[in-house]
Parts: sequence; C-alpha cells; structure tokens
Amino acid sequence: MGNVKSGIALLAGLFLFAGTAAAQSEAPLPRLEEFLFKKPVPMSSQNKAPYYPRIARQNGYEGIVFLRLLVDERGEVANTELLRSSGHRILDQEAVKTVRAWRFVPAEQMGECVASHAEVPVVFRLGDGGSAPAEES
Repeated sequence: MGNVKSGIALLAGLFLFAGTAAAQSEAPLPRLEEFLFKKPVPMSSQNKAPYYPRIARQNGYEGIVFLRLLVDERGEVANTELLRSSGHRILDQEAVKTVRAWRFVPAEQMGECVASHAEVPVVFRLGDGGSAPAEES
C-alpha cells in the first residue's frame, strides 16, 4: 500500500510540476492534436495569385471563391471542390485553375506526410489593387 501511495504522490507531483512549468512558460503548450496531426500549409512564396480576367474587371466583378482542396502527401493539389461561389462563374473558374497549380507543405500525421483536405479563400477585389493581378494580354 505504501508503494501505491508513493506512486500516486509522485504522479501528482509530476502533474503539479508540469502545470507550474506551463503556467510560467510564455508560449502555451501545444494540444495533443498538434503533435499528432499538422494541416497542409500553402507555400505562399511559390504560389501565384490568380489573374483577374479582363472581362471581370470591365464588368466590375468582385467576390471571394471558397475552395476545398485535397492535398496529397507530396503537397500537390489532387482535387478541388467549389464550396462557395463568388457569384461570377469566370472568377470561380480562374480560382480553381490557379489553385490547382499551388504547392503545399503536406499535412503530417505522427511525423509522416499524408493526404489531407484544406479550405482556401481566393479573393478578387477591384480598387485596392486587388489580390489578383490583371490578366496578361
């Protein structure tokens, strides 16, 4: 019985120490899910913004296209799904076309690269320079 009480006291002490160390740390401790699974992350420096189609600019079309992507274990887009339209088919098509060529740091599960889904918004906005460059002639 004495060994059991000692073991419980030791565990309680470890939890108390861990809690105290976490409280003193500036950064919060990562959740267990973050150790087990990391989501895919776009390689922003390598991924181009979509071209803003000339006809869309001329007609004043703006909007946000929401896409769901399947990113494979190599970080390539294996599938795209339109979650929410911008309201303009031409912008939706350009967003899908562009994002299919994007590259990602692949998702990881317990240290191994795995296929996973990611949701991304693609913004088309006029007047403030827009997030998409003008279509090349």
